Amino acid sequence: YRNLVIAATCAVVLATLVLQGSTLPTLIRWLRVRPDAWETREHEYAVATSATEALRTIADECKARDVPAAVRDRLLAGQLARVQPDATTHASGEVDEHHRNLHIEHALRLCSVAAERSAIARLRQAGSIGEGTFRRLERELDLQDQLLEAMPIEKDLDEIAKADQPA
Repeated sequence: YRNLVIAATCAVVLATLVLQGSTLPTLIRWLRVRPDAWETREHEYAVATSATEALRTIADECKARDVPAAVRDRLLAGQLARVQPDATTHASGEVDEHHRNLHIEHALRLCSVAAERSAIARLRQAGSIGEGTFRRLERELDLQDQLLEAMPIEKDLDEIAKADQPA
């Protein structure tokens, strides 16, 4: 019965792979299954939560440090653009003429990245987001940190504040 077993095995393999495999895309369309729908919603929730925390931190730091409105607006627009990438709230891209504003902006960006990092850590601990979403957001924040560290900053904020004070 060797030939019968081989023929039966081939028939089962063909029926399961070819028949079911060819009807699977039709079944997925019919059921309207969306790949990664849950993870997409989870990612959007985490980005919105962490960006909200970053916006709150930027606002608090701007008040505490008496930050120029141009720097504050650019930072807020950058965070809003993360949440609403299609909106017209993108930063203007102009280079700051004043060296002081660049340092303040750098410090505030560091604060906002730290705030986002703690927000997504809280979301992960609470079980609101999964490991994949957490890792993806953490990777984005790591890249932002690396970019900020690579910026050539010659003076720190205290030295700038001392330089701005009248003699």
